[in-house]
Amino acid sequence: MISVSVLIPKLPREPCFLASHYLHTIREPRSDRKSMRTTGGTRAYPRKGNKMTNTSVYSTILHCVYDEPEERGHLGRGTHYSVFRVPEWFDVTGKPVKKALQHDFAVLWDEDHDERIIPVIERLYVNGLLFPVQFIGERKGGITAILASKFWFSGSGSDLKTYQAKFEKLAGDIEDDWWNTAFGMFDKSLVHGVPHQTDLMGIVNDRAEKVDTYVRNIDNLWSIGSKPFAD
Repeated sequence: MISVSVLIPKLPREPCFLASHYLHTIREPRSDRKSMRTTGGTRAYPRKGNKMTNTSVYSTILHCVYDEPEERGHLGRGTHYSVFRVPEWFDVTGKPVKKALQHDFAVLWDEDHDERIIPVIERLYVNGLLFPVQFIGERKGGITAILASKFWFSGSGSDLKTYQAKFEKLAGDIEDDWWNTAFGMFDKSLVHGVPHQTDLMGIVNDRAEKVDTYVRNIDNLWSIGSKPFAD
């Protein structure tokens, strides 16, 4: 008997997504996006480059590098998070830079994983207002944006109010959704083991010390904020 080996070629995987190649957004209608999360539907968008998990395509502008599609653990009301990456042309204080920085920020989701926050973040980015955002989340129809404390204290009080007013105007009405906005701050450093210049403004509905530990663990894993791209 003659043994014959047959090689079955592997199908090509989807190409990696490059956020900087696009200046527009392609998303499913909101009703479809919602139903995918609430009726058990799954997204067929496997991503390359992340050994921990496949990540969903939320946007053609924001590159998702880590994604938790549902609750992990027991914090708040179904808390979980995703990490997004964009090229950033402003440093954390808002000054233009000659060479783009790598800006990683985390979206903190609650139990309904409401993706309507994504168009808000996209609008902030294309209008040059995303640079100080470290964490951002939606809860009960409101947005909480946690800004770098370095930005918070880098200018005058009027500079901060101007930024917040621009943010609120852009986030206030998107696709017929109205969002109230709250602003907090985050500093990576600890002073004698105690959080310093940090106010998370109830971004997660749980005890403050637990929420602080949670966001610092995210920062420890992903080095949230802006940094030079690796050459």
